Amino acid sequence: MKTRSDIEETLLKSLTTYTTAQSIEVASENKEFSPVIGELYFAIQFLSNAPDNTVLAEGYEQIMGMMQVDIHAPANKGRYATNQQIDALKAIFKTNGIINNTVGTVHLGKVYEGGKVPDSVWYKVSLTIEYKEFNSNT
Repeated sequence: MKTRSDIEETLLKSLTTYTTAQSIEVASENKEFSPVIGELYFAIQFLSNAPDNTVLAEGYEQIMGMMQVDIHAPANKGRYATNQQIDALKAIFKTNGIINNTVGTVHLGKVYEGGKVPDSVWYKVSLTIEYKEFNSNT
């Protein structure tokens, strides 16, 4: 049986493979993180996107959610740096695609860019990656 934790670990594995290769720091939920001023970093969070009733039929359940990746670039490099990262992440997490790695398999839904938020130190853009999985509890 696949759990929400299994799904999150699978998505994190693909993200971590990319960020490690690119030397990008990642701030995760519930972990202390101090960004280095002037260095690009990602902040991730997982959000539930469950309907009121997740049970499809007896013994079958639908698990839906989102992984949000906030890309924080130094303000003076903002738009160009975030656009590069959005393009790279969209190549990994494709709309209606499948993530398949050593941890597991996850079916993706929509992948889309959110609002851009400039401030004095960082330029932030969010990328939302939706997923949908089905479970058999029998």
